[in-house]
Amino acid sequence: MSTTATENTELADFSHLKQQLFQTIKIHKKNYPPQLETPIEKKDWKEVLKQRIGNSKSDPELFSSLDTHFKESLQHSIDTYKKAHPRRAKTSREKNIQDIQKIIQQSKTPTDLIHTLQYYFLDDDYQRGALYRSSLQDELVKCIENYEPVLRAAIATFGHPFARKSAQDNASFIHQPDPKDEKRELFFTLDAFIEDAIEVYLEEKSSRLHPHRASNIKTIRTILENKTISKEERLAQIETYVHSNQFHHPLGSDLKHRLLEAVTLFRRLNDCCKPLSAHIEAALQAYLHEKSHAVSFNRTHHIEQIRKILQDTLALGKKEQVAELVKFFKSDHFQPKFRSTLRKKVLAAARYALSLPNNTYHLSQDDPEKIIRKVATRAYTTATPQSENLIMGLHGVTDGKEVFDTLGELAQRHGFDTVSFDQWGHGEDDDRFQPAFKTTPAALLRITAKAFLAQQSGNYKNICLVGHSLGGAVFATMHDYIEANPKVRHVSLLAPAISKTVVSLADVTRLSRPSMYSAARYRYFRHSKPIEPSSSDHTTKTASKVRIERRMGAKTFSIWSLLPFMPRAFKALERLITGEKPSKVWDIWVGSRDRYHIDKEAKTLDALNTEKKVNIMLLQNQSHCMLWDRDRNLVLKECVIDRFQNVLDEAPLPPLTPTRLIRPISSAALSPSPSSATLSMSSSRSSTQSM
Repeated sequence: MSTTATENTELADFSHLKQQLFQTIKIHKKNYPPQLETPIEKKDWKEVLKQRIGNSKSDPELFSSLDTHFKESLQHSIDTYKKAHPRRAKTSREKNIQDIQKIIQQSKTPTDLIHTLQYYFLDDDYQRGALYRSSLQDELVKCIENYEPVLRAAIATFGHPFARKSAQDNASFIHQPDPKDEKRELFFTLDAFIEDAIEVYLEEKSSRLHPHRASNIKTIRTILENKTISKEERLAQIETYVHSNQFHHPLGSDLKHRLLEAVTLFRRLNDCCKPLSAHIEAALQAYLHEKSHAVSFNRTHHIEQIRKILQDTLALGKKEQVAELVKFFKSDHFQPKFRSTLRKKVLAAARYALSLPNNTYHLSQDDPEKIIRKVATRAYTTATPQSENLIMGLHGVTDGKEVFDTLGELAQRHGFDTVSFDQWGHGEDDDRFQPAFKTTPAALLRITAKAFLAQQSGNYKNICLVGHSLGGAVFATMHDYIEANPKVRHVSLLAPAISKTVVSLADVTRLSRPSMYSAARYRYFRHSKPIEPSSSDHTTKTASKVRIERRMGAKTFSIWSLLPFMPRAFKALERLITGEKPSKVWDIWVGSRDRYHIDKEAKTLDALNTEKKVNIMLLQNQSHCMLWDRDRNLVLKECVIDRFQNVLDEAPLPPLTPTRLIRPISSAALSPSPSSATLSMSSSRSSTQSM
């Protein structure tokens, strides 16, 4: 093939890749409209970018256009700030603007430019407003939010232009698989519910367990081990034993309370798997048992008619079956009607069956002891053969599995898989649209997390657990279970929802702290778009209107469910710190601007952490929603990715040294040591320390 033909082929391939990039930008523009209201030269900034990419004829030229466009967009954001705040731009922010412009000019790559700006805004000398806000930073963060997806699309299409030295260098920048959303089956058993209640009790009473309680626990476990009887019979035996005289000191017993809660939860889930006919048959058997010596011929005939109605309406839904039963009770065939115990019991069972969700829970065909429930998951996997290392994320209240998108993308580049799921009643979870419980107990969250972790443990060699807010509190309350799992190597709790007392949340000074900085709200709410109304299950009637549920949100778990759970999580971490040294690496990260004063609770825990069994660190200038906020890349890189990699290296973990982001919780005002990831300007660091 001639040289000219080869050049034409390469040019055609390059043009094809550019068309792919154009399509990516078009889709991105449609899904996530740009935040810049007055783009460069009063034109759509992505259209300007598209024109520049179209004029490029090689990879270096294309990425040079991207770099130029990005720097001009940042400069335009600065100009927008100057127009909105002219006096401030000439006084208090004049030095900051000059420093930022110097950073923009001297940065060699877009990635370095983004990181340098992020570290610059973490400097102690960078002044902020009364609510710790900065309009200048907000404008620049908006520009970065718009630019980063386009840069990732270009890297995915053409490869990384700054890692071309070898195939190994370029491997971490090859196109990674898109996240995979799917419903995964989890198995729940009676043993799991009862053992969870016992484990929580033993963890709370580990230092003062009475011999009679050990005897009670042994008896309950003996009942569970008897597989010759059905789970319903074992459930009844446990309930009977707890209420009997053989259960020592039942008045005010924490073990009794937890066991009865577990029995109630499992019985309701088990009832969700039963058809309407099973509930009605149970009511009929209860009636026959109650009236065993005085069942009239008419009532016997009525019972046969009820069973026939259920048999004839098997193909119909539960509502239609109940309607047929109500019609029968109102007819002249059912006599006498006055104060009928049979009618009362049957209709009560029908109402209970109607309150249960449809097609959400099923019994396993292989093992009827197991209840199957599907959870909505999102997984980021590496492009290389399956990784041995997994990061499992657990989100907070009103969040969803999407909060770990940034972590998933970062983990892919470092060879880690990531998986997260919608907690009970959150996001796209089935129980949000057809709830089995009016208010989800915290025990269900813990049991689900255990079941999901057990499922993942069979597929990976090393696991890192990352819990944010409520997710961190859930991991804290199951620390004994985590310590017993040999696959878990590292646990990272980001702003765990802990509180020594609920009263501390009433402090009005917390209102001066943001729940999330304004520049990051756009990113959060674009992930909170409405769920596609593919079925009537995704809508709820409110005030005689049909409201489409959003992906980010919760229905059955509210702040009122969280409040009593926070002190339990605090006490669990307190016991973890004061007990034996954990076999896993536990990190607790809290933001200095946390709206719920988690930083104050962390200082209380750090005072007990004299032997440094747990790492408790403060993240400078971070809010509670650090997974979504403007510095999320730095937080997740330094607090999760790097720490997990250190654990996997099986070398002695170096002490957490202060940086611009990380501070010791006991000395928040400590000046940070120089970081290699900070400014890479040609001038000395002395000029930047005064910023």
